Amino acid sequence: MSAAEKVHHIGKPGDDSANGGGSMPPAAPCCGADETTRRDMSKVALFVSLLAVVLLVVFFFGLNQNLKGVAATVDQLALTTGDLNGRMDGIEGKVAELENLPEKSRMMVMGTMLQEMAQRTAYLGTQMPTTEQNEKLHQAMELLQQVQTEIAVQQQ
Repeated sequence: MSAAEKVHHIGKPGDDSANGGGSMPPAAPCCGADETTRRDMSKVALFVSLLAVVLLVVFFFGLNQNLKGVAATVDQLALTTGDLNGRMDGIEGKVAELENLPEKSRMMVMGTMLQEMAQRTAYLGTQMPTTEQNEKLHQAMELLQQVQTEIAVQQQ
């Protein structure tokens, strides 16, 4: 056999002329198995991609529900914060009133003492023998009542 006879030309698949006009040799069993494996792997890849899409949809809607819950909680906290601010303003006003309480108490005691002095002056005015003394006590009583009304105005 010469060297030219030992050379085989390989052409395109399905081209029988490359093998010298003869038919192609039968496919090896590994080539047929490779085609089946490819077909099976494409089914698995399709299944995995569909499963991934389904999982993404489930996770999306789950996350969406969680975000709606968080948004509702934040809105509720905002309302609660506003309510707490209103309560704090009320408490601060009451604390301011409590700070002024000793001053109010002192003014109330002074008003009561002035009222008592005016009543005693009125009684003494009825007991005085002369009208001059009675008029002076009446003037003192009017002055005490004026001071008492001024204190009452300051209390408010």
